Amino acid sequence: MPLCFLGWQWIVPAGGLAYLGLLAAGFALFRAYDIGKPLMINSMQKLPGGWGVVIDDTAAALATCATLHAAHLMWVLL
Repeated sequence: MPLCFLGWQWIVPAGGLAYLGLLAAGFALFRAYDIGKPLMINSMQKLPGGWGVVIDDTAAALATCATLHAAHLMWVLL
């Protein structure tokens, strides 16, 4: 989960409603990516041993981070 929020400490200060919204959106997106396994996340789960689970969760967290940053960029530009 911490990977979902890479770079956000400089954009949204801790505390306040925007911070709570960011945490809620990050959690919801992470769960959606982790359960739904879109993109190539599903194929990563097939790696041998416990590596599949670790890489799968890492990919879901990084996809969440990218989605949050893209949504923020769109919000700022529009």
